[in-house]
Amino acid sequence: MTVRVASRLAAVLFVASAVLFVVGVVVEPDSHADVPASSADPGGHGEGGEEGQPEAGTPAHVERSENTTVYGIDMESSGTVAAAVVLSVLVAAALWLRESRPVAFVAVAAAVAFAALDVGEIARQLDASRSGMALLAGTVAAGHVAAAWLGSVAWRGQASA
Repeated sequence: MTVRVASRLAAVLFVASAVLFVVGVVVEPDSHADVPASSADPGGHGEGGEEGQPEAGTPAHVERSENTTVYGIDMESSGTVAAAVVLSVLVAAALWLRESRPVAFVAVAAAVAFAALDVGEIARQLDASRSGMALLAGTVAAGHVAAAWLGSVAWRGQASA
């Protein structure tokens, strides 16, 4: 495989993975909206029923809020999504337009970092019993792993050129 082909395939995978990441964020159920009204308002209707219900609902809300993070990064934040997409597009453009070892190295590093976050996202989705979302996150992870491999092929190819 030539350096040019490896670089361009990696670029395509970066863009495709970014698109799938955005799709996943858009279609994922909003974990903050899943909190029932009785647990959001502990002093409300829950007082007449079981006394433990409001207390049990409050930790569930906190657990869901924390559960949107992977390695401390809020994966549903619009800032996080925008940063990931912009970085992916910039790396893809650099791979497409310029065949150099530094670009290939940055691509490999970015792809490995994204893949690590993707693996955390898979675990988070499986923990929330969302197998479809875990499958989508797995697909994004596979794209990033393939992009890392292709980037390393381009990096090694530049060394021999």
